[in-house]
Amino acid sequence: MAALAKKLPGGRLYGNGRGFVPNIRQSLYSEIIVTLVGEPQAAVSKDQDELPVAIGLPRTWDEIAPGHLVIAQEALDYGWWEAVVIGRDGDMFTLRFRDYPKLPKFVRHRNAIALISPPAE
Repeated sequence: MAALAKKLPGGRLYGNGRGFVPNIRQSLYSEIIVTLVGEPQAAVSKDQDELPVAIGLPRTWDEIAPGHLVIAQEALDYGWWEAVVIGRDGDMFTLRFRDYPKLPKFVRHRNAIALISPPAE
């Protein structure tokens, strides 16, 4: 990895806080990715996990399980979006956005997700 790092072109940082990042050749970039991953196929293959069908709305935090539909915070600037729970480990949830299934799955703490109010019966 150190040998590959030496092949990277140097950038510049200016006194006013701005910087310059040069372009990297595609072949060098691909070589770095393959080295980081260890397996060439894993570097180029996409996540094969299918988005599960949402099985319902949990009524409590303890009820949240894979397949439940919740609202997840993408970022402070982008707001909250519907997400399907893929997995749970204590207060950490693995999620995938419902309306954007090609985006990679992500992990959020329970403080960064919200329950959807079930319809009145």
